[in-house]
Amino acid sequence: MSESREFAEAEQYGQALEVLDRLVERSGLNSYELAQAYNFYGYIYFSQERFQDAINAYRNVLAQENLPLAMETATMYSLAQLYFAVEDYDQAITMINRWLQQAEDPGPEPYVLLAQAYYQKQQYREAIAPVERAIEIAAEDGNPPKEQWLLLLRVFYFELEE
Repeated sequence: MSESREFAEAEQYGQALEVLDRLVERSGLNSYELAQAYNFYGYIYFSQERFQDAINAYRNVLAQENLPLAMETATMYSLAQLYFAVEDYDQAITMINRWLQQAEDPGPEPYVLLAQAYYQKQQYREAIAPVERAIEIAAEDGNPPKEQWLLLLRVFYFELEE
């Protein structure tokens, strides 16, 4: 892994992937080691803007057994963002909701991401609650809501003619 990481840091992604391929092809890796390797595949693919390959790699991470909760939740959030980036809003919504069920003390940003995915699907009614929750979380933390959140909320109500 360290050899692959060195290649990736030098932006020699082809060599980094070759090293990872050899590592994964070896037998005897446990599920955690495989999850680490797939997670690094995801990082490399994301760095190359190969978003669908990154999605597949992160899905392989989640397919591993006995993942540490931190790795599982981080992977789910990365997948939600990637699905949004490739305009697969249904999967983005599914993944962010799954992430929200497991995340401890999520900040407002995941709720805004969820609202934006609903917006892209023109599901304005469903988009309202996540933005309002983001605003509530910010207030609980003593922060004002971001202007973008208020603008989103205004758009949703406008589209609903409310």
